[in-house]
This record gives sequence, C-alpha cells and structure tokens, in this order.
Amino acid sequence: MLAILFAHAVATAVAPQLVYRWGRTAFYPLASVPLGSLLWVVLNWPEPGRATTASVEWLPELSMNITLRFDALAAIMSVLVLGIGALVLFYCADYFHHHDGRTEK
Repeated sequence: MLAILFAHAVATAVAPQLVYRWGRTAFYPLASVPLGSLLWVVLNWPEPGRATTASVEWLPELSMNITLRFDALAAIMSVLVLGIGALVLFYCADYFHHHDGRTEK
C-alpha cells in the first residue's frame, strides 16, 4: 500500500518535467501509475469482513504513526478513483494542444 502512495508521489513530482519535455504524449506513461495501482487493487481485493493494515512509524518520539487500512470500501473507492484518474490522463493526451514551451504573443 505504501508503494502505491510513493509511486503516485513520484509521478506527481516528475509530471511537469515530463510534460515539458515530451508534450502531451507524457500523459500516456503518467496514466500507467493509476492503472498499475488499479491492477494492484483488483489482485489484492480484500475478503468480506477483513482488512489489511500497514503502519509506519513517522515521528516515534511523539508516538505518531502513519497507518493505512485496506478493506472492501477502500477497494471500491480505489477502483473508482484510480479508474477515473487513468481515463482522465488518457483523455488529456488527446485533449491538450501541442506547444513548444513558449508563450504566445
């Protein structure tokens, strides 16, 4: 679960540079992140009444942890959000206009 969050954070960080270099075609590889996450959700679908949790100590001196819970509701919401997100990124590749990075006068 934490790897999915990390992958989305990395994709968000590199997206502006990819779009600057590759133009609108950068949205295709960016769409692979939510698609891969969607595949992970489907392959790891939780059993009814069961939840998977992952916990990481964030600030141990303050007893602060990051805890993630993956249950059936989280899986349903993840499928909706990740599926729509991937579709939006694929749509962006054809919707946005191509430009060379310069502003128009």
